[in-house]
Amino acid sequence: QCGPEEALELIQVALTSADQATAKPVLDLSRALVSYTDLLTMKLLERRRYLCWLPESGNVMVFGPRGVGKTFFQLALTASLVSGTTLWDWKLEQAVGVLYIDGEMSIKELRDRLTFLMNVPPVAPLQFLTSELVYRRCEGRDLILTAEAMRQEVMKILDAHPEIKVLILDNISCLFSGINEDSKQDWEPINAWLIRLRHRGLTTVLVHHAGKSGQQRGTSGREDSLDTVIQLSHPAGYDPRDGCHFELNFTKCRSVQGDEVRPLDAHLQAVNGVSQWSVQPVEVSTLDRARQLVAEGVTGTTELAEELGINKGYASRILKKLREGGGHAVA
Repeated sequence: QCGPEEALELIQVALTSADQATAKPVLDLSRALVSYTDLLTMKLLERRRYLCWLPESGNVMVFGPRGVGKTFFQLALTASLVSGTTLWDWKLEQAVGVLYIDGEMSIKELRDRLTFLMNVPPVAPLQFLTSELVYRRCEGRDLILTAEAMRQEVMKILDAHPEIKVLILDNISCLFSGINEDSKQDWEPINAWLIRLRHRGLTTVLVHHAGKSGQQRGTSGREDSLDTVIQLSHPAGYDPRDGCHFELNFTKCRSVQGDEVRPLDAHLQAVNGVSQWSVQPVEVSTLDRARQLVAEGVTGTTELAEELGINKGYASRILKKLREGGGHAVA
């Protein structure tokens, strides 16, 4: 037996020993230091590209206004990745596993859209984590990844499924609610998590809304660490009866240039009950619309620019091209 003071001292010693046993080693950054000479001789694995703009261990954002077709585009991307088929003109070397985390859509709508787009059965694993099923099966919990504890749960899933190589997060507003979208500081913990995922070999695709300016909503600092940023927008003269029809523009794409990242006009339709994308360069699409407007009597540069939603200089060049081609010009 011992007195109160001795007992307290023993408890303090035990707690200190426990803290020391669980404490992380002292950080020594010099262990990660590399000289220029050593950097040149390091054996580094070649960084694959699932698609030309979707690199292994990369971070990507797709943004656009409500109803433009962001989720259709993400599900088409998912179908391509897990089936190993090309997406439009972008070739895919091999199928890869995908985890699709959805914070907004009903599970039935998600299933209906995906089955419509999945023309070829998947050959790589495809997993879904949706807000609806989390609420139903996890005692009414909300799928909010703003909290570190919830992000850790996602990490457990990824640890249990190493075959998953691409993580799609649809969308920022729903999955990361509770933060000030205009605050770079509020986004920093999430950005650090995304970078850790990249270090682990994961590729993430973030889906986000556009603001009133047409740019991605909130802090521009969100784009700093991204490899690729894709903007979706409605084409000029868009008619809601056309369904999913948008223009796709790369506003950032590291190490890729040329026709692979040119602006595209994409229109999703059902042909005999099967999904079919009609995709062409925006320039060709704009020429087609201009040709139709000219046939309907539009001849002035100002009027054509207003109808197409372009500047007068571009409208003038289009009119010149149409006249030189006798009304049958192609890009």
